[in-house]
Amino acid sequence: MRSLLYDIQRQRPEFQIIEGVFYNGIEGYSIRIGDRNHKTGMLYDIRIYDHSQKHGNTTVTYADSGKMKVTENERYLVITLFNGRSYDELDPEKRNRRDYTYPQRRDKFQSKL
Repeated sequence: MRSLLYDIQRQRPEFQIIEGVFYNGIEGYSIRIGDRNHKTGMLYDIRIYDHSQKHGNTTVTYADSGKMKVTENERYLVITLFNGRSYDELDPEKRNRRDYTYPQRRDKFQSKL
């Protein structure tokens, strides 16, 4: 039974994401959801922190809702986000510490895969 549960958790990360707790099981990303509707599969108050470039919290995406599913071959997790914003600090290593300016890009979206 434990082996089966481990295999399910390893292949299906959407089961491991708990409301209000950061999930770090996907390399390079931290995901936090505020609430989940188990009947519809909808997620609410979603935050995704992209650490894949190893620069800290320079890329963050917030969405008020979304859906999560695993592809048919169970190799990829697909998250569709609705009504959100994405923030990306540009060139974090080239910041001028005396200038105190931090260039960034902000995107607003209705739906994002």
